[in-house]
Amino acid sequence: EKVRREIAGIVGDDFTVRTRDEMNALFFRLVAYEKWGVFFISLLVLVLASFSVVGTLVMLMIEKRDDVATLRALGADTKLIRSIFVGEGLLIGGLGASIGAVLGVGFCLAQQHFGMIRIPVDTLLLYSYPVEMRWSDLLIVAAAFGAVILAISELTVRSVMKNNKL
Repeated sequence: EKVRREIAGIVGDDFTVRTRDEMNALFFRLVAYEKWGVFFISLLVLVLASFSVVGTLVMLMIEKRDDVATLRALGADTKLIRSIFVGEGLLIGGLGASIGAVLGVGFCLAQQHFGMIRIPVDTLLLYSYPVEMRWSDLLIVAAAFGAVILAISELTVRSVMKNNKL
C-alpha cells in the first residue's frame, strides 16, 4: 500500500495505480468462496460415508446380540450397552476422520510448499493455486465431523436397540 501511494505521487492524477490485490480482487474473492464450497462438499462426503458407519454399527449390534444378553445377565443396563456401541461408532468415524485430516493437512502443506496444482492464467503473479493452512479451519471441520459422527452413531444405536429389543 505504501509503494502504491508513492508511485501514485510520482505519476500524478493522470494514471490510476492499483495493487495486485486490487487488480485481481475477483480471483481472491472466488478463492474465499471456494473455501466454503469445499467445506460443504466435505460435509456431504461425510454424510455419504456415514451410511457405511450406520451399516457397520447395525451389523455389529445384530452380530453381538448374544454378547448383549450376557452383559444384561451380568447386570449391565441399557445406558451402558448403548454407550459401548456409540463408542464403537465414534471409534470407526473418528479413525476415518483422523486419516482424512492427516491426508488433507499433508496435501495442503505439500501444495503450500511445492505448488503441485498450477494456475494456467498468465496474467496473475501466482503460478500455483494459493493455499494457506489454518489450524482454526481444521478445528472447525473436525468439530463438524465429530458432531455428525456422534449424531449418526447415537441415532443408529437407539434405533437398532429399540427395533431389535437389544
